[in-house]
Amino acid sequence: MMDRLLHNDTFLRVLALVLACMLWLAVNGDSLRGASGVSEKFPFPIRVEVESDMVVTHVSPPSAVVVVSGDIANEPSFPAQMLGVAVVANARGLPPGTHRVRLAAVNMPPVTYTIQPAEVEVRIERRVMAERPVRFRVVGQPAAGYVAGYPKADTMVARLSGTRSAISAVAEVDAEIAVTGASADVTRLVTLVPVDARGTPVAGVDVSPPDVIVTVPIVPAAGTGTGAPMPGVAPGAASSPSTPAQGVPQQPSAPPLAAAQAAP
Repeated sequence: MMDRLLHNDTFLRVLALVLACMLWLAVNGDSLRGASGVSEKFPFPIRVEVESDMVVTHVSPPSAVVVVSGDIANEPSFPAQMLGVAVVANARGLPPGTHRVRLAAVNMPPVTYTIQPAEVEVRIERRVMAERPVRFRVVGQPAAGYVAGYPKADTMVARLSGTRSAISAVAEVDAEIAVTGASADVTRLVTLVPVDARGTPVAGVDVSPPDVIVTVPIVPAAGTGTGAPMPGVAPGAASSPSTPAQGVPQQPSAPPLAAAQAAP
């Protein structure tokens, strides 16, 4: 019986086909299990890369999902391998306008993966530069018997960069320093915030430097018997709590002599 089967061409062809299928499954079984079995999703924000003279004003959608297939996605150590991954839309070299840009995952471990969605919509505009004055706002009331002087900082003008529409909306750069309860000079590192004419922060504007060191002199108020205020402090300004700034000057006022000369 066996001899006849071994000499039967049809039987040998079927046997060869079965053996070939078994060999193919042995070689490709792992990849088949990965493609149709385990998968894990990793969300990432989308980083858009543009030329230095361009600004990104819109990205849709703002995030993407990297789908990793295979048993490796179930390994406890695998999420740590994804910590250095970034999803990037390379818009370098593109002119101002709206573009569809394909996504790429950088620093990926050697695994099978897809990115969903595969591309995003990006709008870029040309970057413009400008300068605006810095207004230092002193808030709060010093300790009883003390008055705050005018803020002092190395930077009185800030450099701005952003889109033309965003820069046009900036009226000044605002910085706030609190002196509540102070009886000695107050020095703080404060953040510079671009604001419009109503004092509302303007988004999409980079400020340089982003923060500055400000010093507000705190000296005895006139008439307290503890000494005379230092130059640059409005004498008696802290004596009336009903003043809008509660006795804290926001910008230097004209000296009495200069004010008299300016009067008609």
